[in-house]
Amino acid sequence: MDFSTGGRNGLPVLAVADGEVRMVKVTHRGYGKALYLTHAEGYISVYAHLQRFNDAVERSIAPALAGSPYPGTVDLQPPVKVKSGEVVAYAGETGDGLPHLHYELRKNNAPVNPAAFFKDPTPGKTLLRRLAFIPAAPGTAVNGRHDRVVVQLPRREPVTVTGPFTLTLQGMDFWEGRHRGLSGVDLLLDGETVGRLSMDTFDFTEYRGARFLYEKRATRFSPSWFSYWLLPQPGNALRFLQGPSSLDPPPGTHRLQIRAHGLSSSASETVTLIVKPPKAPPPPAARMDFFPTHFLFPGLPPQPWPEQFQSFTTGGTTVHAGMAPAGTPIILGPYTITHEEGRPIPLALYLGGEAPDSLPSLAPVLHMEPKDLGMTGKFRVQVTLPKTAVPRQVGFYRMAGTRWQGGGWQGDTLSEILFGPEDFVVLRDDRPPSIGSVSLRGGGVRVVCSDKETGIPWNGVQARVDGVDHWLEYDPDHNSAWGTIPAKGGVTVRVTDNAGNVSTRVVR
Repeated sequence: MDFSTGGRNGLPVLAVADGEVRMVKVTHRGYGKALYLTHAEGYISVYAHLQRFNDAVERSIAPALAGSPYPGTVDLQPPVKVKSGEVVAYAGETGDGLPHLHYELRKNNAPVNPAAFFKDPTPGKTLLRRLAFIPAAPGTAVNGRHDRVVVQLPRREPVTVTGPFTLTLQGMDFWEGRHRGLSGVDLLLDGETVGRLSMDTFDFTEYRGARFLYEKRATRFSPSWFSYWLLPQPGNALRFLQGPSSLDPPPGTHRLQIRAHGLSSSASETVTLIVKPPKAPPPPAARMDFFPTHFLFPGLPPQPWPEQFQSFTTGGTTVHAGMAPAGTPIILGPYTITHEEGRPIPLALYLGGEAPDSLPSLAPVLHMEPKDLGMTGKFRVQVTLPKTAVPRQVGFYRMAGTRWQGGGWQGDTLSEILFGPEDFVVLRDDRPPSIGSVSLRGGGVRVVCSDKETGIPWNGVQARVDGVDHWLEYDPDHNSAWGTIPAKGGVTVRVTDNAGNVSTRVVR
């Protein structure tokens, strides 16, 4: 759970129960400064993004911090004992994100929903926004359409369905104006429970199965709106999502009910279904779309995934689609793609589209579908590039937001690991980072700087004062670096990005 601090750092963080601080972690990104408080009966509280720990913990870890500012995991010997309500740390913004407190409760090292132990001072409100009907077979039609159909909730008019379908629900739990995810959803058909999502606990081995839980195309994080699969996809790896992979009611009128639960409230919506038998083959599709069970391609009726890869061409774009066996390389242009899902998975690949014009492109854009394919394995994407490429400057970039993903080199081959289908391009970052203002005040140096391509590492900002180099710690959330360095006579600032590009600024 994330708790807002109103943009403030330094708010006291209290122990929720008696316990011992046996471990902390200190990393540059991720959780930043995190404290692990062990309670009785196998419970552990995790507090993350902290500004600092309490004095007793700080004294205990001082030797580890003397060797490195980011030592990672530090075991406390002996553990620091605390009482319920005692200050264990102070909230901050270390690691990823702006000021807030991240809290977890674990039981035997498995995360559990802390809702059962917290009571909101005021009731919240659970809001169900949209219900998406997704065809689960090539011949399925919803309201006469053979693609994904979204209905707004509440829905007064009936929905007409032909053939098997699955569902996703976009909903949130609101409390004091803040968005929170749902903790559970029950799906009922004619009064009988046919699907259940219950997120009271999960195992860390399930974290890669997020695409079995969230529908990627309709989930947003700013502001937060989550779209949940209400029925498990084929190959589902999540124990807390139960039911058949699709619904296929007999012809007639049916009542579909969704009961959703938040932290302090619940909501229910009912949709009337009119199920009709198929009358005619589906017409040719007008556009491309990809689902876990089949895909749409312009000029063709909905297509089941071929057992062997086949090529489909429209408007100059050739799509290669089929069931991809695990471990079998698929070569497309300069790319080689393999997956480790442990079962054949539906996969569509094609090249093309405009690459971002901000950086030189070294390979065409690679598109992978379906984006909402549930999987727990991983893809390995490899591309062989000319020897003229400067390895440090070259990397994979996710097309969504042109975000640098990096990659590892072996000879002339660049490879990257993906945990689901994505659109990628290979770019060369030859642009130096930008330096904004440089402030000399308060006995220190503050540098505003940024790099939109590969980014700046935590130790990528250097200040030279009187012939001596000092490292300033870079905070990418604020695009700035700060260090306590007397620099009244001036400073030379040097900023190096992850690609090795350098910018300098002299300030007197």
